[in-house]
Amino acid sequence: MHGESFEAFMMRKLVPVAGNVCEPNLGMDPDTANEIAKEVDVIINSAGNTNFDERYDVALDTNTRGPSRLLGFAKKCKKLGLFLHVSTAYVNGERQGLIMEKPFHMGQTIVGESVTSETPPISIPVLDIIAEIELASNLKFSVHKNEVTQKLKEYCNRAKLFGWKNTYVFTKAMGEMLINSMREDIPIVITRPTIIESTYKDPFPGWIQGNRMLDPVIISYGKGQLSGFAADPKAIVDVHAWLLVPMDMVVNAFIAAIAKHGIAAKPGLNVYNIESSTVNPIAYEDLLANNLLSYDLVRFAARFDTRNTQKLMEDMSLEEMRNFEFNVRSINWEHYVVDIHIPGVKRHVMKERLVINE
Repeated sequence: MHGESFEAFMMRKLVPVAGNVCEPNLGMDPDTANEIAKEVDVIINSAGNTNFDERYDVALDTNTRGPSRLLGFAKKCKKLGLFLHVSTAYVNGERQGLIMEKPFHMGQTIVGESVTSETPPISIPVLDIIAEIELASNLKFSVHKNEVTQKLKEYCNRAKLFGWKNTYVFTKAMGEMLINSMREDIPIVITRPTIIESTYKDPFPGWIQGNRMLDPVIISYGKGQLSGFAADPKAIVDVHAWLLVPMDMVVNAFIAAIAKHGIAAKPGLNVYNIESSTVNPIAYEDLLANNLLSYDLVRFAARFDTRNTQKLMEDMSLEEMRNFEFNVRSINWEHYVVDIHIPGVKRHVMKERLVINE
């Protein structure tokens, strides 16, 4: 729409400010911080370290302590109506069955939830976030400097001890716990999208940046470098296994949540799962029918409850639904994958020129 004037158009609307969620006062100079605190209405925390194999101390500093530092700053904001935190659906770790839109509480563990009166007695580890931070910090001073990085990467076992798959989702879950424990009267929304892929419609179909998530597999398979992939053909494919939620739908859900809760500005915490497995699932065999992947044995998919997200959509007007669509029921997955996503990957990731037959 704006062509060469796009950057000028955006700079009339956006004011970038240098900062760092790992530093006191978010790394901002005092004057800037004070000005923002006087004027800001909504804070969106999308900062995060998404490296599954990250050093434990680095992941803790960004994904766990980062949100708490930002929330601390939020308490200084006089006009604040909402603090929206971008988490991930996979903070739910090894949970099975229908996964609800509920917040975490301090010290809550996934492994502890699986213990019932019928299971053999086991020693349930106690999750102390402060102790985890101190553990990672102290390790840097207890081993030779050449061994620090490797030792801290080996601490991914800490995640598995408490019921999470890797350091990324474990530290994101602990970040949610800190937000819930220190929120006081600040209105909070926690969004939990599954893996986000190319746009469905806006700003145009198939836009994507970077080669990640599902795309390395698609590219490798398309080039003949990956001959097959193990899966149960009847398994529901959600993003954790294979498929995705288009990024424009995720952003629209954020905007809808901000509009609803930011205007109300009522204290409380609301959680939204943004995904497709319960309302518009796609089975692995549907991908096979399109010759996208082959399979053998392994089963994927736990399902996520989306009743809060569905209610959020139902509260919108028809005009709002048209302008900020995030109804994943409307997605034809075959059309999306074959006609939108893969061409988008070829154009924006692989930089191929697409020839359109007239």
